[in-house]
Amino acid sequence: MAAQSLLKSGIRKRIGTGTNTLVWVDPWIPSTPARPAIPCGASFNPSLRVVDLLDPATRKWNLERLRELVNSGDITLIRSLRPTTTPRAPSYLWNLTKSGVYSVKSGYELAMATSEAAEPNLVIEPRITCLQAKVWKLKTTKKIKHFIWQALTNCIPVCNALSDRHCGNDRSFPRCGADAETSNHLLFECPPSVQAWALADIPHAPGSFPCNSIYSNLDYVLWRAHERGIPDSLLTAVPWVIWYIWKARNDKAFNGKDTTPLETIQLAKAEAESWRLAQICDRTGSVCSTDASWHKEDNYSGGGMVLTTEDEMTIYGSFASNQVLTPLHAEFQTLLWAMKSSIQLDHTVMTFETDCLQLVNLLEEDDEDKWPSLLAEFDEFHLIRSMFTFCSISFISRSLNFRADHLAKRARTRGQSFSHVNSKLPGWMAPMANLLEAS
Repeated sequence: MAAQSLLKSGIRKRIGTGTNTLVWVDPWIPSTPARPAIPCGASFNPSLRVVDLLDPATRKWNLERLRELVNSGDITLIRSLRPTTTPRAPSYLWNLTKSGVYSVKSGYELAMATSEAAEPNLVIEPRITCLQAKVWKLKTTKKIKHFIWQALTNCIPVCNALSDRHCGNDRSFPRCGADAETSNHLLFECPPSVQAWALADIPHAPGSFPCNSIYSNLDYVLWRAHERGIPDSLLTAVPWVIWYIWKARNDKAFNGKDTTPLETIQLAKAEAESWRLAQICDRTGSVCSTDASWHKEDNYSGGGMVLTTEDEMTIYGSFASNQVLTPLHAEFQTLLWAMKSSIQLDHTVMTFETDCLQLVNLLEEDDEDKWPSLLAEFDEFHLIRSMFTFCSISFISRSLNFRADHLAKRARTRGQSFSHVNSKLPGWMAPMANLLEAS
């Protein structure tokens, strides 16, 4: 209850199909903070619903009705929203995150921004935020990324931590008998762990590795070791070494099984190589690269695609539409447009590529609850994907996606809505034709 005013200032009502959202009452306009729409006249119907602003046949915004009823400044914001076609229970979004899900960080920032005065003489302590952020960029499995992140945040259930949380009385390490089992001792200072790192050919660095700081040790083996000239062929297995040291500890603690350091390293290297090979997959059918272009100050967002068919024919596509809420919305909208274009061209065995890793991860997780602001896009994605015989979404680097990027940027800067899909580039792309066709 004490935080009620804070929450109210940060929420926005999701319009859904529009049947349960009142235009002049509910905070549905994606401004900061969210608010009801502003009428363009003194007289208005207080019971008007968002569904009344939609064309009943197309389920798109009725521009004539919007201009008649709503303040012109709100129309661009309204057109960035996408109504759903599937009825859902009314719900609210958190307006201060792209996903629409509340986060402690954004709530804290809002509270600080609205407080009357910040506490003076704040002491800024060392932060491990950058180190934590790098964990999610590691080339390894999600479970190992999560484990390493837990190690950095002191969340591994080692005996010392469990005892601190009154979940046990024994602090000693079950593997080597040390007085206190800490995360750092487990992974780097325990004799079997020291031997494992030596067998992994990660050289000691006096004063840096190993040391009594979990942060310094992880920073060294995951990043600084590369700067010191240790070859990538040795470092690629490091996340698995960390994981299998943990597994060996658990085998000893719960099964009474002793795993030698050599076995730990052999398992780690084998799993690292298996994962690497699993990432190398043959392309199936046609391949379509997509990219979006979004700028906060523009009224339009753009999208581009380069579709290469099985018989090596190249099809170019670009489009521009009304501005959407965020760059991620634009990337998702571009992917949906490319998928629909592929279906229309009768290509139903497709690999789609994008340089938006966030979108790829989002679709892999397939968890709509984490991004309520994208529910309409998810609905459309599932419908269109069902029309393909085979459909995969993969990540490519931005340097390999420059053709779709050029198409998207030029489309956005045209300043009008349009869609073009053809084996020939449109006339307005003439300056870029040689670059795109020669690549």
